[in-house]
Amino acid sequence: GKEYYSSLQIKASNVDHSDLSYLNQLFDYSEVSKILCAENLGPRGVKQINKLISKVFIDNKVITSMTGYYPGMLMMINKNNKQLDLYNGDSGILVSFKDDPTIYFMVKKASTLVKQEGKLEDQIFKLGAFTFYPLRLITRNEIDLSYAITIHKSQGSDYKNILVILTNKKGHPLLNRQIIYTAI
Repeated sequence: GKEYYSSLQIKASNVDHSDLSYLNQLFDYSEVSKILCAENLGPRGVKQINKLISKVFIDNKVITSMTGYYPGMLMMINKNNKQLDLYNGDSGILVSFKDDPTIYFMVKKASTLVKQEGKLEDQIFKLGAFTFYPLRLITRNEIDLSYAITIHKSQGSDYKNILVILTNKKGHPLLNRQIIYTAI
């Protein structure tokens, strides 16, 4: 638990933008494990689990941003933003680069906004298979923590390790075989 999230923070900070192999390793590492919840709200829901992870497992000493965002945060877009070419379900990790104070949302996708490869300070750019968005361009209501996501949002993804958190309320409509099947 704590080692994984701490190492994400370290690995995603002060990255060398010229090391594409490292960027691939970082992204793959960020996708190794995922917590899947049946519901969004409630004590066993995504929002509560993400808050718990942030409170218990995150090293607050490395959070330097006044916004509360930091490299190593796993994030997911929750609203379509056609202007930025970001769509509901796009997920990635926040990163910072050496000699650049900007925090970027790193997502594995090609973007129609960027035609040339190469790092640009405080602008959208692409390196290899990744597009980097300055976090300042994405509003708080368009992006969520994604240490934990709903089982529904996880469909189509492939994680090496998962932890599934279900409701403990007998007779709950989300407590069924289909939800387990979808999670697995």
